[in-house]
Amino acid sequence: MGSGEERRSLKPEGPWRRPGSRAPLFDRLIDARPREPEELRPARVLGRAELLESIRRELARVLNTRCSESIETLKGQPRTVVNFGLPDFFTLSPTSDRDRQRLATLIADAVRVYEPRLQSPAVDITSDPSRSRELVVVVHGTLVVDDLPEPVSFALRIEERGGRVEAVADGGVELV
Repeated sequence: MGSGEERRSLKPEGPWRRPGSRAPLFDRLIDARPREPEELRPARVLGRAELLESIRRELARVLNTRCSESIETLKGQPRTVVNFGLPDFFTLSPTSDRDRQRLATLIADAVRVYEPRLQSPAVDITSDPSRSRELVVVVHGTLVVDDLPEPVSFALRIEERGGRVEAVADGGVELV
């Protein structure tokens, strides 16, 4: 390289890219600091911790939304925005292994369609030993950031009354 003029004219190909994952629309619209009068510039790229929190929020959103289809009607239908979420699963018994497996399949199918950042989702459901009618749901999958696959798990709890899904107290994210 000869002169300084030559060095200044050399530019890397394409735009500079920050490591991470592009922030989804809803994450860019969330007001993280509602009490502050001025809005911060919305994040366009999520770092690893923000990405995991974004996926956890989206899993809770999908699993807390009830679609109008029944479990039987939903079988074989393509999933769209019209049947977003889960069907009403109150007919399933939390003490039945067969019913827990049916619910795990419903959840895995919903995650596969509505949370594409989590690849190859698999779901484990167990009864909470301290609360016999509540279920612990662990959603496993592969998160790919910057072409690097990373296995992750999100621990969630389905409450007995109302079927509300919430993250387990430790943040609900485990690295496998």
